[in-house]
Amino acid sequence: NERLLTEGTYWTYGPDPDLHRAIAAYEALVARDSSNQAALNNVSTLYGRVGDRKQGIATLERATRVPRPFGGAFTNLVQAYLSIGDTAGAERTMEAFKRRLPSNTTHWYGDVMVAAVHGRLDSASAIAERAYREARSGAQRDQSSFMAGAVAFTKGKPSEGLRWFSLGNVAALQSG
Repeated sequence: NERLLTEGTYWTYGPDPDLHRAIAAYEALVARDSSNQAALNNVSTLYGRVGDRKQGIATLERATRVPRPFGGAFTNLVQAYLSIGDTAGAERTMEAFKRRLPSNTTHWYGDVMVAAVHGRLDSASAIAERAYREARSGAQRDQSSFMAGAVAFTKGKPSEGLRWFSLGNVAALQSG
């Protein structure tokens, strides 16, 4: 399994990337271990990068149904559904995420996206800002400040957006 993960990573980020070879490596690993979270998540994002969003979504759906899913599979699936305009799919995914992983600390991320897609920008801002205030790590402060900044720009408030991006830069430096 490690060899196939390494191959997938090499073909994704190495000196001569080949996304189709990376996909083949991850798919070979999934064929061996159908609940391998890293392989399922990584191959799904690669499908999106090569323009096969339907396959990416199908793979992420599988990743959310394994016995012990991780939160990133759900938030990536929310993004994937929103990228094809399937708001109902994103909402179903958030419901499943909260039901399957009720104590996960990244529900806020999907909630921001769903609120924003419905035009509830004040709600999206409040969710991202609360996630920033309650963040348990520099990485979460970085991510939540980025989302707060993106919503601020969407609301036509670039100086507020830049302030949030600056806070994210500080958080990223602190998290290493």
